[in-house]
Amino acid sequence: MASSFLSSFLVILLLYISSPVSLTQTLTGVKLPLIHRLSLPENSNETFQQLVEINLKQLEMEFATLDDQEEFSLETPMIRFNRCLYFVNLTIGNPPVQQYLEVDTGSSLIWVRGGTDPLRRDDYVPSESYTFRQMSCVDPICTWNNTFKCLGQKINQCGYTVWYGDGTNSTGNIGYDQFGFVNYAEPKSHSFVDNVVFGSLGKIGNGNVATKDANFYGILGLGTQSISLVNQLPGPKMFSYCVSNLSSADGSEGYIHFGEADDYTGDLPTTPINQGYWQYIIEIQSICLGNVCLAIDPSVFKAIPGVKSGVSIDTGAIYSFLPDIAYDAVEDAVIKLMKSKNKTYVPEIYNIKSILCYDGKLDGDESSYPTLTINFVGGGANMEITRNVYLHEASPDFHCLSFQRSSRFGERYKKYTVLGLLSQQYHVFEFNLDSWTLGILGDKFCNDPIL
Repeated sequence: MASSFLSSFLVILLLYISSPVSLTQTLTGVKLPLIHRLSLPENSNETFQQLVEINLKQLEMEFATLDDQEEFSLETPMIRFNRCLYFVNLTIGNPPVQQYLEVDTGSSLIWVRGGTDPLRRDDYVPSESYTFRQMSCVDPICTWNNTFKCLGQKINQCGYTVWYGDGTNSTGNIGYDQFGFVNYAEPKSHSFVDNVVFGSLGKIGNGNVATKDANFYGILGLGTQSISLVNQLPGPKMFSYCVSNLSSADGSEGYIHFGEADDYTGDLPTTPINQGYWQYIIEIQSICLGNVCLAIDPSVFKAIPGVKSGVSIDTGAIYSFLPDIAYDAVEDAVIKLMKSKNKTYVPEIYNIKSILCYDGKLDGDESSYPTLTINFVGGGANMEITRNVYLHEASPDFHCLSFQRSSRFGERYKKYTVLGLLSQQYHVFEFNLDSWTLGILGDKFCNDPIL
C-alpha cells in the first residue's frame, strides 16, 4: 500500500514539474526591459555607427515588389540586412527555453527559430516541450488568411509564410505553446500564458545576415492582428514602450509594458489609430521646426483605404521615411538652419549619396537649436524631437538627418510614412486596441518604474 501511495505521489509530482502553474487568468500587466543588442556580450565589438551604416546601405538596395503577398510590407524587419536593435527576453515551452525576440510593432506573427540550427543548442525545439501543440489544418486560425496554409492533409499540419520588404521570407509550422514573462520590477516572479499562437521556423528564404546572428531568435509580432502577442494576452489589449539614446548599450534605458500602466499623471495625449489596417496607422496634422510650421498639406499623411499610406509607428525600422513633399519641406528647413550655423554639408557618406549629412561636431547647447515637432490628428498628441535626434551622430565626425524619402522603396510606398526608432527616442508610446488610440508622452529617461 505504501508502495502504491509513493507511486501515485511521484506521478503527481512529475505532472506538477512538467506543467508550471498557468497565470493566464491573473496576469493583468507585466513590464519587461528592452535589451539593446550592443549590451549583449556577443556584440561587444559592434558599434551603433556600424548598425546605422548597415541600415543606410540597405536603402541602396532594390526592394522586392511582391504585390500579391497580402502580408508583404515595408515596415516589417528586413531579415537579410537588418541588425535587430531591441529584444525582449522571454521563455517558450515547458521546460521553458529562454529566447531573445526582436520587438516589432510593424508585424503581427510571432515566430522563433525552432531548432533549425544544430550548432545552436539554445534554440527552442517544439518536440521537446511538454506543452507544445501543433496546429491542425481544420483549426479556424489555419484558414484565417493567406499567411497560413495547410501543409498537407495527410500530416494535418498548419504552416505559415511571411514576406519581408527585402524579398526574404520566413516559413515554418504554426502551433501553440506556453510563453513565460519575468517581471521587470520583480525578477523572481515568473508569469505564464498558455496556448499562445506562434510560428516555429522552418527556413528563411534569401536570408544571409540575420540567420547567422547569434542573438536573432525570431520576431515578437505586436501588430494589430488577432495573432499578435498583445491580442493573445489576458486583460486590456494594450501595451506601451519607451526607448532612449539608441547609441547607448545601457540595458536600463528602455522597457515594454503589457497591460495598463498606472504611472502616468494626468491625461495622456492621444491620436486615433485607423482600424482595418495590418499596422498601426495614424495621421500627422503638421510638422514644425521651432515656431515655424512647414508648408505641408495634411492630406499628404492621410490614410487611404487600399493604398499604402498613412503614418506607421515602427520598431522594426531605425530611420523614418516621409513622402517626397513632406521630406523636401523638412530637408529645406534643416538646410537653412545649418547654413545659419555655418555647418558644412557632406555630399556623400559611407559611399551613399542623397543623404543629408554635415561634417564635424554640432556646437553649442542643444537648446540653441529649434525642436522639430510632429503634431498628430486629434487628441493633442505630438512628438518633440530635439536636435541630437533629428540630426543623429552617424559617425564621430558626421551628423545626418534621421528622415529619408519613402519613394526610395518604390512607387507603391511614395505616400507612406514610417516613424522609426531614431525619431521615437525619449517618448512613451501607449497602444490601446480597446479604444484604438495611441498615447504619446515625452520621457527623457525611459527607465522610471511602472508602479
